[in-house]
Amino acid sequence: MWGLFRAESRFVTGLGRSHPVENGFAFHPSLGVPYLPGSSLKGLVRAWARDYGVDKGGEKEVDEEAITRLFGAAGDEGSEGSILFFDAIPVAPVMLEVDILTPHSAAWTPEDPPGDWRSPRPVPFLVTAPGAYFFFGIAPRRGEGELGRVQGWLRDALRFEGAGAKTAVGYGRFAEVADETRKLAEALAREARERRRAEALSTPEGRLRREVEESNEAELAEFIRRYVEKGELTAPAERAAFVAAVRELRPAWLSDWRSKKKADKATNVGPDKLKARAKLIDSEPGG
Repeated sequence: MWGLFRAESRFVTGLGRSHPVENGFAFHPSLGVPYLPGSSLKGLVRAWARDYGVDKGGEKEVDEEAITRLFGAAGDEGSEGSILFFDAIPVAPVMLEVDILTPHSAAWTPEDPPGDWRSPRPVPFLVTAPGAYFFFGIAPRRGEGELGRVQGWLRDALRFEGAGAKTAVGYGRFAEVADETRKLAEALAREARERRRAEALSTPEGRLRREVEESNEAELAEFIRRYVEKGELTAPAERAAFVAAVRELRPAWLSDWRSKKKADKATNVGPDKLKARAKLIDSEPGG
């Protein structure tokens, strides 16, 4: 399960990483875009579940067994929970901005306490501007019974708790965008269908199927004569794929041909020849 979320505030991760200006920023190692590691999301949702989601009823008592089952044992890298958390990445180019920290009381000691006389040292750091769309995804490692509940926790944690750094001052708030999620799902499904079709048409069997789909009655009759009667298709797999495509895509034509009828009056192939072509298809193995 997954969805698109819109950043309602600035967003930043990786502040603790090494960086020339003291505060780091997390860029995806492969994509080079701002992102939130799946491990951080897992920790966020785990904390939210402990605080608000999983209890045994009555007086507040965390169901540790459920927490361990869903997220794995805390502190045990070899312990796998039942839910997988993927890295959250933007689905479109994002705008980066610069924010500034200005500590007024740096490097003070009890003997030299902080005061207004100290010179502030502004520290700039990168942030993702509000309005960016991020893709958040989770999946079951085993079973799907509790996936919906975890997705609800993720949605609430992103909205009320925030993800990444500086959440205490309002950073990292995300709101789910249902309409955009639906549009993306439709686009991905359409792309997958087109990719499968392109892959299918790139094979000899796919080429033959396309010929059957796009041919008129006379052209199909000629294909049958060449491929089946004259034996131009020597590969058994290709011959079987062609025959199967004719049976699947043109059953009405075959029915007319068997009765010495034309599906199209403009077809310049005689009824007897059309019947012979239908007989060739019917005589092939599997018919």
